[in-house]
Amino acid sequence: MLDGFIRTLNELIEGAETRAREPDNFLAINEQMKTLIERDLPPLVEAISTGELADDARTRLERCLVSLGDLEAKGRARLVWADDFEDHMRRALSGDEQ
Repeated sequence: MLDGFIRTLNELIEGAETRAREPDNFLAINEQMKTLIERDLPPLVEAISTGELADDARTRLERCLVSLGDLEAKGRARLVWADDFEDHMRRALSGDEQ
């Protein structure tokens, strides 16, 4: 189960990164990630905490979740850039640009 979860999540992360400029596709992939995480992560966390999975399972899962965090950080940075650019364009077009 862990291998399938990690493989699927990594594929979704890679897909989201390649479709960052395609809002509809990007949002669809994010929805798939949300569903996967909500459905499959809690049983994996439980299995790790009860010792049902090998010791390296936690490390492998953490690496995968770091990749997810990196994707989130890139998405946030992109939003900040877009907001800043929009503000800059608004000021420039209104003649308030100094």
